[in-house]
Amino acid sequence: MTFASAFLLVFFARTVYGSCPGDCPHTKLAFLYESFKCEPKCSNESNCPVEYKCVDLAANSNVCYFNGNFYKPDETAQSSLTWEQCMGCSCGLQEVGHPGTFNCYYADCIMFNVTEGCRLDEKLGECCYTSQVCPPFQTCTIAKQRFLEGQKFIHPTEKCTKCYCGKGEGGAGVVNCERQYCLDLLFFQYEIMRKCAPLYQETDVCCPSGWICPEDNITFEEEHNTGPAPYCTFGTKLLSKGQKFRSSGKWGNLSCECVLPPYASCKKI
Repeated sequence: MTFASAFLLVFFARTVYGSCPGDCPHTKLAFLYESFKCEPKCSNESNCPVEYKCVDLAANSNVCYFNGNFYKPDETAQSSLTWEQCMGCSCGLQEVGHPGTFNCYYADCIMFNVTEGCRLDEKLGECCYTSQVCPPFQTCTIAKQRFLEGQKFIHPTEKCTKCYCGKGEGGAGVVNCERQYCLDLLFFQYEIMRKCAPLYQETDVCCPSGWICPEDNITFEEEHNTGPAPYCTFGTKLLSKGQKFRSSGKWGNLSCECVLPPYASCKKI
C-alpha cells in the first residue's frame, strides 16, 4: 500500500458519521447532541466522537424541529418526552421566512385517590398517574439500592438515565430504563438556531440551564482561529478545539470553550 492510499483511508475513516463503537465517556455535550438527534463523527484512534453533525435550524425556515422531526405551524409535537413533563407544544412562527418556535402549555392532573397501603404506579412517559400498585410489593435492586414496584427513579450509577421498577415473574421486579432527554429545542430554538452556547451552571447536571449568545458581553482569548478542523460555531465565529472565551452578561462571569463541536459550552467561573 502506498503512502498516498494509506492517507486516503485514514482520512475517509475520520469523516464517517454514525454511532461510535468505543467505550466513550458520556459527557454533558454528548448527551445534549443525542437529544438533538445529531450524528457523531468518530475518531479512528479512540472510536469516540470528535464532533457531531446537527440539523442546521437556520436552513429550515417556517418549521420547528424537535426529536428528529420537523413540524409545520400549528402542528403539535406531543410525545412521551413532552407528556412526561406534563406539556403539550405546538409550532408557531414569529416571522415568515425564519425558523419557528414552540409554544408550550402545561396540563393539570386530576388527583388519583390511592387506596390506603398502596402507592401510585409511576410509569415512564406519563404525566398524570392513573393507576396504583398494592402490597405485596415486588422490589428491584440496582447498585445495592432497592426500589419498590411502581417506583420511578434516577439510575444510581448511569448518568442521565431514568428507570421504572415494574412487576416481574417469580416475585422479582423488572427494571426498565431509558435516557433522559434535554428539551432545549422546545424552549431555546431561536438561541440554538443562532449558534449560541449551552450553559451548565452546575457540574452534576444533564441538561443546560440556559444559552449564552454573542451579545452577552463576550471577550475572546484569541481573536483569530488558526487551529485545524473540526470547529465550533459561536454566532458567526469559528472556534478551534480548545479555544476559549468569557462572558460577563446576565448569567454572571462564565468561562466558555470549544470542547466538542459544533457548539461551544459555558460554565460558571
